[in-house]
Amino acid sequence: MDRKERLGRLAFPLALALLLGLAPALSLAQPRGGPPGPPDPERMLDRMTERLDLTDQQRQDLDAVFTNHRKTMRPTHEAMRTARESLDSQIHAEDFDEGAIRKAAAVMAVLEADQAVGRARLFQEIRGILTPEQVEKFEQLREERQEKRGSGRRGEFPGPGLGSRRGSF
Repeated sequence: MDRKERLGRLAFPLALALLLGLAPALSLAQPRGGPPGPPDPERMLDRMTERLDLTDQQRQDLDAVFTNHRKTMRPTHEAMRTARESLDSQIHAEDFDEGAIRKAAAVMAVLEADQAVGRARLFQEIRGILTPEQVEKFEQLREERQEKRGSGRRGEFPGPGLGSRRGSF
């Protein structure tokens, strides 16, 4: 077997080994944590239609609610992304500046409060469209999701890059 042929046979295993060797480093370079983007309203609506047996009118009304919510919350989501980047850069800055970190964290807190109020408004509007039986089922499904998610959802810190707030309903 000549040198070129041996090199050809070794190329794939070498490339694979190199790729596998770099995988951990590449995974560390991926952004983790931070605020998620808004949940996909179409997916939520499909799930709600399936699980709550929505009427066509309810589906239309909820679609309008989701569209309006997305428009009103988009600036908050974008501001949270920017604020998270600012906070992260302060946390990892070469020079420690407690005041700057606290200021960036305070901005995040205000934005998270705005997001929580927006979610509460959304769920209030959803409940106003559903029948009492559907609201009961909706709450049951929400509780099941929270149980399935376990600790770390809110309050407890699950660790860097663990847990996700994405995907409501």
